[in-house]
Amino acid sequence: MPYPIERKLVVGVSSNALFNLEFEDKIFKEEGVDKYRNYQIENSKKVLEPGVAMPFIRRFLNINKVYNEEIPVEVVLLSKNSPETGIRILNAVRTHNLDISRGAFTSGKSPFSYIPTYNISLFLSTDSEDVINAINASYPAGRIIKTNIYDEVDDDMELRIAFDFDGVIADDNSEKKSSQRMDLISVFNTNKSKLAYLTTRVHLPISLQKFHFFNGLRRKKSKTIIHIKRYLELQ
Repeated sequence: MPYPIERKLVVGVSSNALFNLEFEDKIFKEEGVDKYRNYQIENSKKVLEPGVAMPFIRRFLNINKVYNEEIPVEVVLLSKNSPETGIRILNAVRTHNLDISRGAFTSGKSPFSYIPTYNISLFLSTDSEDVINAINASYPAGRIIKTNIYDEVDDDMELRIAFDFDGVIADDNSEKKSSQRMDLISVFNTNKSKLAYLTTRVHLPISLQKFHFFNGLRRKKSKTIIHIKRYLELQ
């Protein structure tokens, strides 16, 4: 049975992170919105190359293929394009065979306000301003740094995620005190004395709680496989 939307782990990704739109952005900045609109419409069937977020998004969506009954994750596309210029973005989604069915085209507005509308647990973008706007509005967001990507999809579809503790899972008060005092021992003693208190949370634990559900799915699936094997051995 598919997960209810409130329990799904939903990642929102900007079109500039999902696809390589550097050339198109250059047209927009140097020649204006009209030239940009005309270029996107005229090249609506021209395939967009993968962007820096593509390797992560492909592997993230692959979780639904592993747990095809529950469908526990979703990707929502958030784009500053207008619905008119966004046709090329949608064509690229289909061409790259991405299971993305929901999204918003904001016609130039920062997309962070759509985060609660789509129940997004984490927003990813290459635009630092959009990420800062989201964080200032108390939404979990991260900036993807532009870099060269190398992605052999068929070789390895395993998804590995690492989180920094200070400032991501919990607040970074200890880290700040350490840098101010330059005294790790006093910071350690302070933390030790406060072990009985709940560490102040930041925005991401909501996502971590949903990641925790995958452990339950994995254990449930492993038990099912074991039961099937035992049944077959008894036949």
